Amino acid sequence: MKVCAILLCALVPGHPTECQRGPGAYELVEIEAINTAAGCKRVADDIRSGALPLPAGLRLVRRDMLPPREPKQSP
Repeated sequence: MKVCAILLCALVPGHPTECQRGPGAYELVEIEAINTAAGCKRVADDIRSGALPLPAGLRLVRRDMLPPREPKQSP
């Protein structure tokens, strides 16, 4: 099964469309409740239209259907 994954980036201050670069600038958000491509597209469209607002300073980069990530193992 795949889940909806939304990639967000932190914006460069003063540049409303330019993503920062480097560690921590991008965040992958998995939405496990959405497991169809149509549902994932609908969420991304809602973000783009402003119907589902993001916190200030973040921008949607892309959306995709991906297999869920495995939990990280503690040493």
